Amino acid sequence: MRTPESHNDVYAPKAHKHFFKCLVFDKLAPVDCRSDDPGAVDGIDALTVTLPVIIRYSEVNRDLRN
Repeated sequence: MRTPESHNDVYAPKAHKHFFKCLVFDKLAPVDCRSDDPGAVDGIDALTVTLPVIIRYSEVNRDLRN
């Protein structure tokens, strides 16, 4: 992710963008690249965990009486 034009990702979370901006362009140490922006955690990030769980259990028998 640090090399321009080296990957075809269409989405990178705001927190990752900020981290690599600080690391590469601002030449800060990794420990100093933390974002204080509360909006840096995008809602779409939750789908990386939620979607596989939904798919995994989508075909589970929903009859809880047994």
